[in-house]
Amino acid sequence: MEKSTFSFRSKLLLAMLLVVAGIAGATLLITQQQVGSAYDRLFRERLAEQLTYLPKQQEARLEVLLLQSRSFVESAEVQRAFRERDTAALYNLARDRMLRLVTREFDQFAKTLAEEQSVPATPPAPITNAPAPSEPKLPPRTVEQKKENSRPPDAKAKPKTAPKPRPAVRPPAAATFVGFIDETGTVLQPTNGLPAIYQSTVRKRFREQLEALAEPLRELEAQQTAYTDLTLENDTQGRLFELICLPVFDDETRERLGSFVLGFPYFDRGEQSISEVSDIENGVWLQGRLYTRTIPEAVRPELSRQLAKLLDRDTEPTRELLFTLEGQLNRVFYTALNPDSPLPIAYKVGLYSWAEALEVQRRLRWQIIALAIVAAVVATAASVFLARGLSRPLRELARGAARIETGDYSVRIEARTEDEVGQLAQAFNQMAEGLALKDKYQHVLGMVADKTVARRLVSGETAFGAEARVVTVLFCDIRGFTKLTQAMPPAEVFRMLNEHMTVLTRVIHEHDGVVDKFMGDAVMALFGAPESHGNDALNAARCALQIVAERERLNRDDLRLSIGLGLATGEVVAGCMGSTDRLNYTVLGHRVNLAARLCGAAGDMEVLADDATRARLSSQLSSEAVPDLQLKGIAEAVTAHRLRATTSPN
Repeated sequence: MEKSTFSFRSKLLLAMLLVVAGIAGATLLITQQQVGSAYDRLFRERLAEQLTYLPKQQEARLEVLLLQSRSFVESAEVQRAFRERDTAALYNLARDRMLRLVTREFDQFAKTLAEEQSVPATPPAPITNAPAPSEPKLPPRTVEQKKENSRPPDAKAKPKTAPKPRPAVRPPAAATFVGFIDETGTVLQPTNGLPAIYQSTVRKRFREQLEALAEPLRELEAQQTAYTDLTLENDTQGRLFELICLPVFDDETRERLGSFVLGFPYFDRGEQSISEVSDIENGVWLQGRLYTRTIPEAVRPELSRQLAKLLDRDTEPTRELLFTLEGQLNRVFYTALNPDSPLPIAYKVGLYSWAEALEVQRRLRWQIIALAIVAAVVATAASVFLARGLSRPLRELARGAARIETGDYSVRIEARTEDEVGQLAQAFNQMAEGLALKDKYQHVLGMVADKTVARRLVSGETAFGAEARVVTVLFCDIRGFTKLTQAMPPAEVFRMLNEHMTVLTRVIHEHDGVVDKFMGDAVMALFGAPESHGNDALNAARCALQIVAERERLNRDDLRLSIGLGLATGEVVAGCMGSTDRLNYTVLGHRVNLAARLCGAAGDMEVLADDATRARLSSQLSSEAVPDLQLKGIAEAVTAHRLRATTSPN
C-alpha cells in the first residue's frame, strides 16, 4: 500500500479547506435554489391571478353580447331573412339590433373597469336608434383611444415600481362588424343599397377573413369565440378582432340556415392595467403574430418566432418557458383563449422578466464566495495554529518511538496538556516503562535460561507442555574439578567457571545448540529442541570438537583444565518442568542418561558418541570404536565411538 507523503499540517489544512469549500458550495446551491424557488412561486402566484382574471374579464365583457347575439339569431325576422336569402334585411337588422348594442356594452364595461381601478372614465356618447350614417363618426374618446393605441410602446420594459396614476379608461372604437354565412358556407355580401359603411376597406377585409373561415364556421353546432386579424396594408401595429360565432337554426324544423358572426376590436385595456401594476407584460398570439401594447416592441419578433416554433409541436395550455430575449432571460406563459375550437386558436401570452431573479442570485453568489474566502483564510490560520499545537508533540512521539526501537527505554515525553494529546504522551511514557520492565525481565530470563528458549517462551512459539522430540544431548564437565579447586579461593573458582562456561555457551550457540543447564562444573546442551535445524547430530559433534579446541587454546594462557564430552541421540520428552511458580525447560529420557554416562567415561579432551549419533555424521568427521562400555545405570554394554576431526571443526 502506497504511503502518503503529506505532512500532518498539510492534511489538516487541506481538510479545513475542503470543509469550508463543501459548506460554501452547499450554501450556494441551497441559496440559489431558494431564491429561484421564491421567484418561481411569485411568478406562479401572478400567473394564477392572470389566468383567473382572463376568463372572468372575458365573461364579463361578452356576457351581454352573447345573450343578445343568441336572441338575435333566434328571432323570426333573422331566420326568415336567412331562409329568403334577404341579405339587405340581415345587414339592416344587424345594424339596428347589434352594432349600437356593442358600442353601448363596451361603454358600460369601460365605465365599470374604471370604477374598479378608481380612475375616471370618459362618459360615453349617447346612443340612439337612428340609422347609421354612411361612414360613422367615432366619438371623441374613441378617436383619442385610436391615437393612443396606434403609438408603439416603449422598446424598453418599464421598471415595476409603485403604481403610477393611470389615464382615463376608454372603451374600444365602435368599429363593429357583422357577417352572415349561408348553409353552403358562402359569405353573404351586402348589396349596393346598404349604407356605405358596409363597403369600407376594413369591412371587406373582414368578409375575406370570413370566407377563409367559412368551412369550420359551417360546421359549428354551438356558439364559439374566435379571433382574427384585420390588419390593413402598411399598418404595423396590427388589429386583432374578437368574433362571436353562432349557428342559425330554424326554430320549427331545426334545419341549419347558416351562421352569424359578430366582430369587434379586442379590448386589451384590462391587460394594460395589469401590466402597469405588475411585472407581467401581456399580449395575444394568433397565427404567427403577436398583438400587444405592453411587451417591448424590440422583443416582439423574436418572441413571436419562438412561440410559433414551439406551438407547432406543443399546444398544451399555461405552459411555462424560459426565453432569452435581447440577452435577458424571461419567463413566458401562454394559454389558449378559445381552446377546443375548430377555428384558429389564439393564445394569451405573458412575459415575466427573470433578470431580477438572476441578479439576486448573482449578488448572493458573490457574497457567499466572499464569505467562503474569508472563512478559508480563518480556517488556514486556525489549521496552522492547531497543527503547530499537534505536530510538536507528534514529532516528539516519533523521536521517542525511534529511540525505543533502538532499545533506549528511558525516553519520556512531556505531557503539556490534559487533552487527548496529553493523554497520548502519558500513555507513551507508560508504554516505555512497560517495555523497559519487559526487557529487563527478558534479560534476566535470558541469563537463567537459554536465550533461544527464553525468546520462544516469551513469543509463545514453545508450549509449556511436554512433547516428544528427537534430539542430540551433549554433556561436558571438567576432570578433577574438586581436587583442583580445594585450595582456590571461592571467588577465583567462580571466575574460572564463568570464563569456562562463557566459552562453552558461545560455541554451543554458534552451532545452533541450546544450553539446557549448568550443573557445577558441567554443562548440558540440546541440539534439536526446542527447534530442529535438520542436521542436529552433526552440529552437536562439531560443537563438541570445537569446545575441545577452544579449551586447549585457553589452556595455553590460563589455568590448565581437562574436559570430557559425551553425545547421545534419540527420542526424548521436551518441555517445561518444575513447580507451579518456577519452571525449567529441559528434556528427559534414556538418551539424556546415556550422554551423561558417556561424558563421565570419556578421557581427557575426549569426545564419546553413541551409535545413533555416529550414524548421522558426515564424512567430514572420523571416529574410532572403543571397547564396549559397561556404564552405571545401564544394564547392557554400550558401544561408543571416539570422535576425531579430519578437517577443521569449523
